[in-house]
Amino acid sequence: MTDDRTRSGLLPAGPAREPRLDADGGIGVGAATRPESITYRHVWDDRLCLGVREIDSEHRALFHHLEKLTDEHRAAWGVVDSADAMEHLIGDARYCFTREEVLMWDYDYPDVEAHRREHAEWIADLEQLEARFLAGGSPGRSSGSLRILGRRLAKHIDIADRGYIVFFRSKVPSAK
Repeated sequence: MTDDRTRSGLLPAGPAREPRLDADGGIGVGAATRPESITYRHVWDDRLCLGVREIDSEHRALFHHLEKLTDEHRAAWGVVDSADAMEHLIGDARYCFTREEVLMWDYDYPDVEAHRREHAEWIADLEQLEARFLAGGSPGRSSGSLRILGRRLAKHIDIADRGYIVFFRSKVPSAK
């Protein structure tokens, strides 16, 4: 049975497998780690729309880059050249997060530091994953990491970003 969250890409298709850390700190997805067994999708879900065209567009782009990386892992077993897609993902994430943080500072958003820390942690995790890609890391391990990063991004948008949008709309009546 498939629910809306599976179709939207917020949950993996197929049997549920909890992420786990392997012996060297990487994230695995259970026994099946071959790319052809990976069915998780990073598809944008309009339920994550915040109603701010520029921010929603930037969030869509982040999901697009995550999906591109996941597709590359499905297509190849072994060393995957993901450097370009990873570079775009990190660059777009930094741009998006910086724009959000500037707005937060400009409008004295009370949770700006906590929000900034979440952004910094996500970027640090991307950089760690990029280093693994560049070192020829296992596609299965990287795909598990991509899945967790995608879930964290969706949760961040739905909770933390939605919170600052509500705050902005209370400060700037024309933003409603």
